[in-house]
Amino acid sequence: MMSAASLEILLSYVPDIITKRVIQEPDPLSEPTAEAIPAAVFFADISGFTALTERLARKGAVGAEELSDTLNRYFGQLVDIVRFHGGDVVKFAGDALTAIWPTNELGRSQAHFAEATIRATQCALDAQRKLKDFPTVDGQQLSLKIGLGVGDVIVPYLGGEFGRWEYLITGEPLLQVNTAEGYAAPGQIIAAPQVWALIEERFRGEHLPSAHVRIEGVSRPIRPSAAQPLMPSLETESALKNFIPGAISSRLDAGQAGWLAELRTITVVFAFLPDINHQTPLEEAQEVMLALQKALYRYEGSVNKISVDNKGAMLVAALGLPPFSHEDDAARGALAALAMLRQLKKLNRQAAIGVTTGQTFCGSMGNARRREYTMLGDVVNLSARLMQAAFSYGDALPVLCDEATYTAAQSRVEFNKLPPILVKGKEKPVMIYAPVKEKNQLIGSSAIEGMVGRRNERIAILEHLRELLDDEGSTTIIEGEAGIGKSQLIADLAKQAREVNILPLIGAGDAVEHATPYFAWRWIFRTLFDVADLGSTAVVQSKIVKQLAADNYLWQRAPLLNVVLQLGLPDTELTAQMEGEVRANNTRELLVKLLKDAVAENESEPLLIVEDVHWLDTASWAL
Repeated sequence: MMSAASLEILLSYVPDIITKRVIQEPDPLSEPTAEAIPAAVFFADISGFTALTERLARKGAVGAEELSDTLNRYFGQLVDIVRFHGGDVVKFAGDALTAIWPTNELGRSQAHFAEATIRATQCALDAQRKLKDFPTVDGQQLSLKIGLGVGDVIVPYLGGEFGRWEYLITGEPLLQVNTAEGYAAPGQIIAAPQVWALIEERFRGEHLPSAHVRIEGVSRPIRPSAAQPLMPSLETESALKNFIPGAISSRLDAGQAGWLAELRTITVVFAFLPDINHQTPLEEAQEVMLALQKALYRYEGSVNKISVDNKGAMLVAALGLPPFSHEDDAARGALAALAMLRQLKKLNRQAAIGVTTGQTFCGSMGNARRREYTMLGDVVNLSARLMQAAFSYGDALPVLCDEATYTAAQSRVEFNKLPPILVKGKEKPVMIYAPVKEKNQLIGSSAIEGMVGRRNERIAILEHLRELLDDEGSTTIIEGEAGIGKSQLIADLAKQAREVNILPLIGAGDAVEHATPYFAWRWIFRTLFDVADLGSTAVVQSKIVKQLAADNYLWQRAPLLNVVLQLGLPDTELTAQMEGEVRANNTRELLVKLLKDAVAENESEPLLIVEDVHWLDTASWAL
């Protein structure tokens, strides 16, 4: 159990609405739910922030430190102002902040809504007054645009994969503040008509043609009432961590209560879901969130932000955030985007996704009372622009990647190169690429050019091949550091084998699939069924099923191959009786029979090659 000091840090990463919920229900969430919170809503957007982020990012580590300091001073001051006026900062979103003033502990009368709205409006005036003279940073002036709304805020709690829950802030008042903020110039506060109806006797304002009102001052203020700190018991740690990004909880678990912001190379996945909005039923929203989590977590990605409005839902995720960082994060990001797209199509949902890779500011912004882990910089902005471009293309190009992602991932992912496009914030056209599918990563699957060196190793391998032709089997282990050339050497082995009429059966372990049963054998059995080069899953399934149906023994046991070949066959009367260890044993026996039969029928001697055996799953090892 964590200390009280660590719990206090943990609490700073969640809004009061989450803390209150955990105090009332200390057990972790087990199913999706939603609550309606009557409240006034304050939305502040920081003008000049994007330009500052890009400018400081060019300074490298020094710029990251400057940006971190600026973020914490500006957002920290804004958080303090909101808390002083009794508000709850519920979301940070890049260069924006959303806060609410709930009335549910007071009531739902017009007077209660009016009091909450007055407090939110006084907070907006105070924020503009105190932050207008915020010192320029690197020559860049920062200013606020604020929108105000009121009504029932809907808070759905979605997901649950690996115990990770996401909360959304949505509902009619969020639509009000987004519209209102759109009418604001830097330094201005715009109130929705619903807000002005509650506060017009206490504030001065200028009416706009849209029926919104520009707030100019307060004539009859009320005394501010600060938000009081909440301190749940230490037993709520588990429930709170369900809402905390792994980047935070992992460092707290390691006893790292404080750390510097950093420039970190990550891959950003920015997804837009146009048919998910504030009116989407909870059950449907949960289906979508769970599908996105499963697709993303398979590649050890992290959800960083999620929001929804009347235009749709947006999710910002990343590969390479702590505690998960991999040398192939760019490939993982592209493949995660494709996996997300496939899962959403199963639910008849659309998506547009942008994927970018590069150095990004990663760190906390805010202060000790309220903060959030965030990612900022040109890489994040570009992923949003590519997402917008993908949306404009429709279903034709639902995922677009930048050149950095393509360069880092091209050995593992097949891309289509597209004409460059102009995007906001870039003077020159940007190169874009559409990921198509994961390449067949099996060594020896493509011819290698003439190999240089490794003479002794190649001679030893050739000797083993000669022994195999003389019916003398053997086992060879090739070991070495990453990048030393093992795969190239084995590709040469496969090439030599084919030249002397030996059949290479090639499989491989995989870091992403290390928990998938028999994954290392999947391509070996696809080779045996002569479907290794067929891309369409439906075509592969059809061809394999046709071969199995010709043999009654195999057909009765065919569903056992679902776990290896993803056939999706319903259980037969025989396999329906098999469970647990019995089913596992029968599956192995069937696979061994298929291997033996294939070898017996083939005139070539078989050469079994398995690469990356350190990533083999238990079932693959057992076979």
